[in-house]
Amino acid sequence: MPHRRSQKVQNAATIAHTAKIAARRLRRKTEKKIEDVLGEDQFEFSRGKVNRNAIGMLRIISERNLYIDEE
Repeated sequence: MPHRRSQKVQNAATIAHTAKIAARRLRRKTEKKIEDVLGEDQFEFSRGKVNRNAIGMLRIISERNLYIDEE
């Protein structure tokens, strides 16, 4: 005899699955809006941005300031 889940369990699983999909869509939409507001120079709390990017930018800025100070 095959194992069958009760109707209540199936409903709960469907609701949980739907909630996960809705949460994923909402997260993506929110991340897109945040990226639009923050721009390219914001490195913290952004997906795909790592500390190396921020360190590299800091190094470039420091080198430019040293170059300007030498002149």
